[in-house]
Formats: sequence, structure tokens, C-alpha cells
Amino acid sequence: MAKMTTRKKPVPVDEYMNTSHLGEFKSSLLRMREVCLQDLANAHDDAIEDRVPAPDDVDRSDQRMEMESRARTIERLSYLKREIDSALRRIEEGEFGYCEESGDEIGLPRLRANPLARYTIEVQSRREHMGRLKAVA
Repeated sequence: MAKMTTRKKPVPVDEYMNTSHLGEFKSSLLRMREVCLQDLANAHDDAIEDRVPAPDDVDRSDQRMEMESRARTIERLSYLKREIDSALRRIEEGEFGYCEESGDEIGLPRLRANPLARYTIEVQSRREHMGRLKAVA
């Protein structure tokens, strides 16, 4: 009895979000995540070094400003890590590259410029415009 083999149909190179595209974005996101984790570790290490109080008021003020700056850096990097993890999850779930609001293709050029993009340019522009209108009101 002959063994039947099923061959996968090759994915056209120009097909949106083919396996090649997904691999490209996954690799890029994993590199971003590694850099982010290293930066987070460095920021945490630097924060630990700041625990010894400075000897005078001026130095303590400088130290406080530096600690606040480092805390903002840690907060920004933590947010970035969550965004990267979210994009990696979207790849695994087959949702990467599609607008979270409209469902339309985000587009390869936009994703190559920013693999964390979650919206098409049109939707992102509208969201930013609405955000500005709410801030004014």
C-alpha cells in the first residue's frame, strides 16, 4: 500500500502575511524584546545603586531627579515590553498585521517601520484626532 503524502501548497510570496512575513516580524520583535529586557535590567541595576542617600541637599535633589528619570525609563521600557509581547501573541494567534479596529491590512511598509503598529494609518490618525478633541473639551 502506497503511503500518501500531502504537500503543502506553497504560499505566494506576494500574499499578505505569509509565513515569510510572519517569520521576519517575529525575528524583529524577538530582537526588540531582547534589547528591551537588557535595557530594563540595566535600569533596575542603576536604580539599586541610587539607594545610598547623597550627603547634601543639592546632591539629594540631583539624586531624586535622576531616580525619577530612571523610574520613567523603567515605566516606558515596561510598556514597550508589553507591546512587544502583545505583537508576538498576535503573530501566534494569526491576527498580526490586521487593524484591531477595522480589520483591514495594516500594510507591510508600515509594519516594517513599526512592527508594534496595531492600526492602519487612517484609523491611527482618526484616533489621534479624537484624542486631541477630547483633550481640548
